[in-house]
Amino acid sequence: MSRIFAKLAIAQILFILLVGLPSTGFSQTQTDTASKPDDAVTDTGVSGELKPDSLKSLRAEVENNADLAEDVKKAALTLLDRAINFAETEIKLRQEIADIDRQVKTIPERIKAAEIELDRPLPTSDNVATTASNMKPDQRENRLMTLEAELAEAKIELNRWSELLSTIKDRPGQLPEAMTEAKKRLVLLRKN
Repeated sequence: MSRIFAKLAIAQILFILLVGLPSTGFSQTQTDTASKPDDAVTDTGVSGELKPDSLKSLRAEVENNADLAEDVKKAALTLLDRAINFAETEIKLRQEIADIDRQVKTIPERIKAAEIELDRPLPTSDNVATTASNMKPDQRENRLMTLEAELAEAKIELNRWSELLSTIKDRPGQLPEAMTEAKKRLVLLRKN
């Protein structure tokens, strides 16, 4: 009787995991409600997505269940640990996607600011020479120091923007790798 209960418990846990995880063969087709991170848990305890907190509470229940055999409990806890890891990874990836989406939406404003700065006319050499000849030597020295400080700040800002741009360019390339890795782990989870 105990072995039947253990097999039923494992089957139920696997069913919950397979039905609840998106992009599995057993789940319903994905809809907009299944892709929202704020899905509410239904009366049955299963939602379109499994949240790490609900998985952790389920793990605690399995861990404290004295009716399960040790090998069954160990297998169930391993599967639940993997599911928790997948759920946390999904949340992290969704946040990264949202950050990238926000940055993409602000690109037109940043381009306009850069265009305005580029359209600003540069002073002509005659104008610079006239201005410099009208200044006293200590004023020229102060002006030179001010311009050098502004140039140093501009170089730092340019380096910061260049690093940010390269980071943004690299993110889309990293997301497919992360998704592929998560899918591989999901396949391993299904096999076990």
